[in-house]
Amino acid sequence: MHNRRINLDSSSAELLSISDHVASNAEQTSERAGSVAAASEAMSTSMNSVAAATGQTNLLALNSTIEAARAGEAGKGFVINHSGQKPLLKGGLLLLLIVSR
Repeated sequence: MHNRRINLDSSSAELLSISDHVASNAEQTSERAGSVAAASEAMSTSMNSVAAATGQTNLLALNSTIEAARAGEAGKGFVINHSGQKPLLKGGLLLLLIVSR
């Protein structure tokens, strides 16, 4: 009977140790999940900024095209400006696609 009690005591101690270990791991996992959530929110904010800038650049390019068409021969400078904005617009869109994946 005495041996059984020693085995139960050691088993209880082992179970308590395992339980403490599991609780510690759960707490660490929760902290890491919080860090990931914060990083995800920061990335989302950055992506929204890039999307807004890309949209604004697109509007500027469209406006340049419209003004160039309205100005006729004198509007050739707007066309040059528009062609300079295209790579910027494409780069912004490409960055937005890459980051969103």
